[in-house]
Amino acid sequence: MFTCDERSRGVREALKEYPEIQTVEASFVGFYEVKQIAERLLFENPDLKGMWVVWDTPAFEAMKGIRGMNPSLVVSTIDLSYDTAKEILHGNLLIGTGTQHPYHQGVAEALMTGVALSGKTPPPFIVIPGELVTRENMREVWQNVFLQPIPEKMLSEAP
Repeated sequence: MFTCDERSRGVREALKEYPEIQTVEASFVGFYEVKQIAERLLFENPDLKGMWVVWDTPAFEAMKGIRGMNPSLVVSTIDLSYDTAKEILHGNLLIGTGTQHPYHQGVAEALMTGVALSGKTPPPFIVIPGELVTRENMREVWQNVFLQPIPEKMLSEAP
């Protein structure tokens, strides 16, 4: 998928700025194999300190394996969902995520449709910048992304 490939490329580029960080990579085809891949990575790299997973659904699968092997390892991913937010707020593994702004992306695309219908040529690709999500800024980012306050129930639920 284009967006996942771009995310991975961006992580590789960003990590080049930190040559002291040693990395290992693995890829997956289906969710059914992510837990086992995470366990294999931890077995082969017992000093692993963190893991980045390309989006939230496989990140949760990876965390299933990590919890049993190295619960002090930290995980990061992309995408903000109810479960991701709850894990960041109350969990120990997922320390943060990046989020897209799907509503704002939709507005931008609708505006570009108007541009095209007016006879002008819209840009070939439109991107709304993502946003870092941590325990500390969760309420603000949730409001920015979903255009409503964070559910109070989430604030008290354990993951």
